[in-house]
Amino acid sequence: MNKLLLSSIYLFNPLWRSLGVEPRHLYTIVETKLIMDGRRKGAISYASNRAKKEVKGQDVLAMAMFGLLGLLFMFFLFALRYRPSGLFVYFSGYMAFLAMTLISDFTDVLIDVRDNYILLPRPVSSRTVGVSRILHILFYLIKLIIPLAVPAMVFLVIADGVLALLLFVPLMLIATIMTLLLVNLIYLALMNLTTPRRFKEIIHFFQIVFFGISFAGYQLLPRLIGANLGGDINLLDNHWFGFAPSSWLAAIWSWWLLGDTTPYIYVWAVLGLLSPVVSIFLIAQFLSQDFNAKLLAFGEGGGTHQNRAKKVKTDQQKARPSWMTLTGNWICKNTTEKAGYELSWRVTQRSRDFKLKFYPNLVMLLVYFLGIFAVGSGNFRERMEILYEYPMMYLGVLYFSALISMSGNGLTSFSDQFKSAWIYLANPVAQPGYLLSGAYKMIMVRFFIPMYIVLGGLTMAIWGPLIIGDILLAMVNVLLISICSSALNTNNLPFSLPWEEASKGRSFGLAILTMLMSTIIGGLHFLLAFYFPIGVWLMIPLSGLLFFRVLHYYQNFSWRNISLN
Repeated sequence: MNKLLLSSIYLFNPLWRSLGVEPRHLYTIVETKLIMDGRRKGAISYASNRAKKEVKGQDVLAMAMFGLLGLLFMFFLFALRYRPSGLFVYFSGYMAFLAMTLISDFTDVLIDVRDNYILLPRPVSSRTVGVSRILHILFYLIKLIIPLAVPAMVFLVIADGVLALLLFVPLMLIATIMTLLLVNLIYLALMNLTTPRRFKEIIHFFQIVFFGISFAGYQLLPRLIGANLGGDINLLDNHWFGFAPSSWLAAIWSWWLLGDTTPYIYVWAVLGLLSPVVSIFLIAQFLSQDFNAKLLAFGEGGGTHQNRAKKVKTDQQKARPSWMTLTGNWICKNTTEKAGYELSWRVTQRSRDFKLKFYPNLVMLLVYFLGIFAVGSGNFRERMEILYEYPMMYLGVLYFSALISMSGNGLTSFSDQFKSAWIYLANPVAQPGYLLSGAYKMIMVRFFIPMYIVLGGLTMAIWGPLIIGDILLAMVNVLLISICSSALNTNNLPFSLPWEEASKGRSFGLAILTMLMSTIIGGLHFLLAFYFPIGVWLMIPLSGLLFFRVLHYYQNFSWRNISLN
């Protein structure tokens, strides 16, 4: 695919020369950028390939995956027989996916201006460098858009004929241009409001949101759609959808092919036809210059906020302890455990890899909770009536949180700076188990307990305050499950292993054990609550006592229990 795209550059040699661009330089620069794309680890790559060379067939694999996603989007065209409604949903998903992909997967390449160190000292014109960056993004989009659009194009040709295809292609182009404008505006807003470091952290947040949207769509949409979308539903009758640009594209179809001249359809169609012209004008005249200048500043470590003087904290602010310090003083048994607690807190606060691997698990728990409301069919009230018929359904979600705490505990063993683990051996630590228990307590205090409080509050708001005993017992049992799985499987000091070890199946046995314990204990909890409700309150202190007993055993790990490999 790259060779085909590169060969098209020479077809426009007269245009490049008229713009002051040297075609040979342009070809070499773009070719190098595409090769580097093959070497970098993107959203889709071979996880088992650790070589420092280009991954063969990565573009083909990526396009195949995007093609499968295009089939998923095409489902809405098939399910909604009224074509404008299907196109509205299709373009909504397409534009959201394209925007999130550009922001999450391509940002590291876009803000990487290290090629300036090679190109600027050489006789390469600035126009050639600028055009090469544009072509790089264009080629990336082509490899993304074509597999996404092909399934829908084939379906429309079969269902509606060639005329539908001739209209669909311009609509895809308009949707792409509007998405680029949106992404450009997001970049400029972030560059004006934040620092380069904070900018990248926000991008990582977008990656997590992208995962959440994708996972939620995969889990919830098929349940919510049901059989209701098989009819001729006109989603454009809801005038609130007029604020979504995807409705403008559906209105063009409705106006052009179906002859719908309803006033609001006509207005939306005009907005859709004008949007690419306005978008190109804004990008070319107002956004491109500022974007390129600020992009260069970000790549070189500059930025508007970095030049501002930092606010000086008052003595009172300096003396005020942080939440990390306060909680560490409350729950840590000695200075060794507190050191492990605060070290784990700071590393997980700054580690990009930890956030990208752990935060999606929190999203999964929220999606599974929302999945409860997708049970059955009908409106929200009818679904709630179905939930009341199954009062123990919430126990599954509460005990599923054990996997969340388990994954957090498992990830505290890995770090990019794993070689710095020598510091553990350089200090007189008699019982390294306190370092492990400190990391465990950090996961519980910083992530699990706040998450469980929100989850328990939502559960109690649905099923009433009578289930508070079940919520408390489930929390204590999940804490017991997590500390047992950690004590049985964790024998590495915090952040002492490289991330490559995390993909070798080390946590598979831990996940199976956690699921088994959650199923058994959750089943016993269900039987106890169903046949002997008062026993729920009696089991809370017993489970708590067993938890502290296992925690004490975990804290007393000696160096014989620790793997130093």
